[in-house]
Amino acid sequence: MHLSKQKVNGLDGIYSQVAETFGTALYDEIGFSARKLSDYEKRRKAVLAANLFQCSLDSLRSSVAEDSNDCPATWESLLMIGKCYEKIANTLRDEAFLESERTRMYEQFMNQALESYNKARVEARAFEEDGSSLDYQGGGSSHGLVEFTYRVHATRLKVLISSIQVCSEDLQSSLSEASRIVEKYWFEKPTAPIEDKPLQDRLWISFADVVKGLASCRKGSPFFHRSVYRHAQAFLWARFIHNPRVESVDDMEQIPSEKCSLIEGLESGSNYNSAEVILNALFDKKRPQLVAVWVTTPSSPTPFETINDSNRKFDRLRLKYISAFIELMYCCRKHDQLNLLIKSVNATPRDLPSFYDVSLGWDLNCMNKKQDCHAKDNLLMPSFGLTYFLKRFANAALCRILVDDVKERNTTERTLIETFHELYNCFLRLNCPPDDALWQTQHVRRQLEIGTILEADALCIAYQCIFNPDEKSIILTWEGKMSLLLIACKKGHEVCISENDTDVLKRSRKKRKLEP
Repeated sequence: MHLSKQKVNGLDGIYSQVAETFGTALYDEIGFSARKLSDYEKRRKAVLAANLFQCSLDSLRSSVAEDSNDCPATWESLLMIGKCYEKIANTLRDEAFLESERTRMYEQFMNQALESYNKARVEARAFEEDGSSLDYQGGGSSHGLVEFTYRVHATRLKVLISSIQVCSEDLQSSLSEASRIVEKYWFEKPTAPIEDKPLQDRLWISFADVVKGLASCRKGSPFFHRSVYRHAQAFLWARFIHNPRVESVDDMEQIPSEKCSLIEGLESGSNYNSAEVILNALFDKKRPQLVAVWVTTPSSPTPFETINDSNRKFDRLRLKYISAFIELMYCCRKHDQLNLLIKSVNATPRDLPSFYDVSLGWDLNCMNKKQDCHAKDNLLMPSFGLTYFLKRFANAALCRILVDDVKERNTTERTLIETFHELYNCFLRLNCPPDDALWQTQHVRRQLEIGTILEADALCIAYQCIFNPDEKSIILTWEGKMSLLLIACKKGHEVCISENDTDVLKRSRKKRKLEP
């Protein structure tokens, strides 16, 4: 870097590339460190990365003569500078609100981040208006000009969501600060002035503009998966933006229809259904990667594409989207969708963390080497990886839906038996029968006592509610739960056999009808 900055022959254009490479490496350490970083460490790395990207930007601009018609690709460095400023601002989110009129450091750095994003958007648009086109591959981590539009409005959404996650004493100051930040950059600027409107109405107008900006990203780039996730997230937070002073989900009031009319697709009755329509676009068909996420790497990737070109980033994106989908399906009571997701996860190949675990078990002779399919893995054994987490998380969400149906008892007796059968299937997916020695270990005993093994608790609760409703006692000991679990599993096996016999009888009757 020193030689290239001194204009040594043959190294004139390398300084910008070297500074950009070091900045990218520093920024990558913030999100993917070998250990958990403190806010101070994250802020220090982000400041160093921002300085390196600024040096790269200055060098790139100075390398082009003033009378030249060449346009340097400065928007790539501006985008990364904005991301660094946003990282710095996030580490200052818990900064105390000042009684004086001086703004917090959080607001200052967030304004700088949005300003940098907006400059990148303006320069990239000017580059395209001159007849050139940005070099990107759709479907991956970069989406050309749409990427800069998304970055501005996604940051505005994060500011709005962060502003309502404070204590009641600081809520008014936090909302005022968020209003000052998000009202500087609009997707469609309001025709009438909004300065005289109440603060809550101004925030809703800004929120509606953010949603429009995110929706436009999907229209401009059909494979823009991050804009779909943020769009659905905005719908889920809509009621809290409407009334930030609500203390719990049960106290949330419906959004008035006149406010919903400002946002296309938002229903006044249930924001869960509105978000489901948006997020389903990522799960509209079967895919090997389970969700509509791809990684495409061009021949000369930008710093933004470099930090997204890794398996860990790919798996983190998939984990974030699928986890949100599972929670949303639970809120919408869509157990059929969860069953399909579990089947799809079982059909996928092992990921690397799961393969490392099973290969270690093979070496220690504590696992059958013929067991290659991860669908047969014991889910109570501590493990790592995306597939392991998704199977446990989706199975637990399905149990929560089914056990709520049993407790409400709003269905017929036949439907309750079918629900108990589904809960028994959820327990069987653990691949750990009650007579397995793993239930005797201290770790699993503790989990069963405190109720973190939802599949076992749900099966026991369903058995008591359906087949033994007169028993009102609550069993908290390990011995009591194991005894009840053995009885529930025996009953589940009987129900499973009777259900299979009924299915065989139905199929035989259909065959008889088809005979001439």
